[in-house]
Amino acid sequence: MNASGSTGPRSARGPRWVVLGAVVRPSRGWPLSAAIAIIVVAFVAGRVLRDRSGPVVALFSVGLVALLIVGVLLHEFGHLIAARWAGQRVLGIRFDILGGRTDIVGESRGHGRDALVAAAGPLVSVLLAALAAAVATAFTPQSLPWLLSMAIALINGLLAVFNLLPALPLDGGEILRSLLLAIGVRRSVAARAVLGGSLLVGAGLLAAALLVGSRGDLPTAVVLVGIGVHLGAIALSAARHERSSVADDAGPTPRRPATGAVDEVGASGTGRPAIVLTTDSFGAVSAALATDPAQRWVLIDDEGDVVSVWSREELTRILGDRSADRRTSVRTLPAHPPSNDDRTA
Repeated sequence: MNASGSTGPRSARGPRWVVLGAVVRPSRGWPLSAAIAIIVVAFVAGRVLRDRSGPVVALFSVGLVALLIVGVLLHEFGHLIAARWAGQRVLGIRFDILGGRTDIVGESRGHGRDALVAAAGPLVSVLLAALAAAVATAFTPQSLPWLLSMAIALINGLLAVFNLLPALPLDGGEILRSLLLAIGVRRSVAARAVLGGSLLVGAGLLAAALLVGSRGDLPTAVVLVGIGVHLGAIALSAARHERSSVADDAGPTPRRPATGAVDEVGASGTGRPAIVLTTDSFGAVSAALATDPAQRWVLIDDEGDVVSVWSREELTRILGDRSADRRTSVRTLPAHPPSNDDRTA
């Protein structure tokens, strides 16, 4: 939350765009990750391209990295569109060359739909791989356009396969959990199954790292070890969070990437997912209040951080005071709901 005395949510820094109502922005470290990716691609391109002149290698490297970022974005847009179809709200998308994250909030509309939302991203990656492979057939093998198209096809194909592995935070882990819940498996059992899958995937990556390293490919081995350890750490963290929220195995499980908002609402005493307010107008919030029974509503800033938690009663009262201009943004709300003393003053 903002410090006491703040007049509103802080503004987001850096580039951002609004796509289908969701705020899309690069991660804070994207310039560094993009630069590293360009250097790595240039190193490889300098060994495989027929024309290894500086301008050609630079053009190939920058073009490939740019297309990879587009692929990551389209992967996340797949999740966004599927979530909208499933009746859920997309708060925003963060991305860089290494991947993206789509923050989906609101109650689940069914475990089968949750699985489809998770599968939508890899499906888009498969389609991109197929499209790039088809484009490659129009060029002479080993030419620059052919190599670029085939690289895009290969990387998007690998992205799809990797994301379908049954491990958190990958899409495959969410698909496995949702499918288990859809067939009636208890949440605690589903959580243990996903944790087991995550640890198996991590162990498999470490075994692959040992095999690759024994053959002298140390850079690839280091990358595999890093990914394996990363997946294992996230899986254990997710397991601890899941154990704390499985007291009630009945009802749908909300997709809750926006953990800050959910944790804040949990602290306020409600077990229901919160409705997140970003750039909505007061008119849109009023309409949402009329259709959603949630008792706790969260105001966040453009970075996805919680600014304040509002009760239905507090929002209804302040909306009544501002009914004259329903197009006003909720950014004009104070950082904290009025205290009881303020109301009686």
